[in-house]
Amino acid sequence: MWKNTKQEYIFARELKKVAGVAEVDTMGGFMKELHLNLNSSRLLQYGMTPEKLITQIMSVGEIYGGGYIERNDKQTIVRTNPNIHNYEDIMDIPIKIDYIGRPVPLKHIVEVKQEYSQRLGLATYMGTKLYLVL
Repeated sequence: MWKNTKQEYIFARELKKVAGVAEVDTMGGFMKELHLNLNSSRLLQYGMTPEKLITQIMSVGEIYGGGYIERNDKQTIVRTNPNIHNYEDIMDIPIKIDYIGRPVPLKHIVEVKQEYSQRLGLATYMGTKLYLVL
């Protein structure tokens, strides 16, 4: 996993800065993924459905422009920025508010695991594309 991360976020970015380099394609390594394993009893406990949970998760990390505030003939732009930097930040994302008004983090509703994606590859045989699952 670490090799793939270094390729994507360190080496590829530096190589793209070189004059004349149009694109850098990285290959190999495992792609990091977060797998959310639903706990049906916890979903029910918090009044969530899988669809509601997916909708909430899809809105995480988006940047929203809230417009501006005008005060003393000056404008201040308001927007939200995602504050997700690592795996723990994702687990602490508030998904809903409970009946007392406290935020319910994602880790209270689902089990979050860091896993690897299924490896895929591309090959050709006599000029025909073959898709490989490794």
